[in-house]
Amino acid sequence: MGLDIYLLKIVDNPKSERDWLTEEDNPELKAEYSSFLKTRQKIDDYGNRYTEYGYYYEEISYQRKGVKSIFTKEFKSDDFVFTLDRFDVLKKCIDKKHKESFEKDFISKFKEKENFILICY
Repeated sequence: MGLDIYLLKIVDNPKSERDWLTEEDNPELKAEYSSFLKTRQKIDDYGNRYTEYGYYYEEISYQRKGVKSIFTKEFKSDDFVFTLDRFDVLKKCIDKKHKESFEKDFISKFKEKENFILICY
């Protein structure tokens, strides 16, 4: 299983236009980040122009793999962690080998309502 854990912050001015989460695929973001909702013009496979809604983000931290087997019972693919309660659950799912780097890269930087974690697998 390929597992990626990101600590992200929604921003007004992205470093890259690629750092984008669509509103359609990520409706969970609307409750906390609706003031950051942006639009951009896209062209579909047939050459038709359309407007896409979404959010620009900045990556703060990243971890590949490093979780215990209980992780998949607690978190689904494309899951978000917005609250300290869920963050505490995530911390318990990190394996021993990755605890130190998770502490440095995530625990010390996570701030409820300021950034969030995106889990992909």
